[in-house]
Amino acid sequence: SSSSSSSPPISFRSLGLPSYLCSKMETNRYERPTLIQCGAIPQMLLQKHNPLRKTVSDLIISDMTGSGKTLAFALPIISNTNNFSDKLQHIVVVPSRELS
Repeated sequence: SSSSSSSPPISFRSLGLPSYLCSKMETNRYERPTLIQCGAIPQMLLQKHNPLRKTVSDLIISDMTGSGKTLAFALPIISNTNNFSDKLQHIVVVPSRELS
């Protein structure tokens, strides 16, 4: 049916996030990703598997308040961060009024 093609996956695990993040999400009662998270998270996780970073894509998300945009960015950033690197790894630009 057409509704099954637009339904979010059953869990965050199906998006490719690491187990430790999925466990935290479940602990905090985030059971299912939103549609915006289903689209953004896998695309952002691709950057982790691109060690030469030859092609870097920008990702712009626009959706209504409460759609899950912040987690759509935050979870892959946490997942892709190398805690042992002293180099700049991520930049997130948001209007100050949005998250103030």
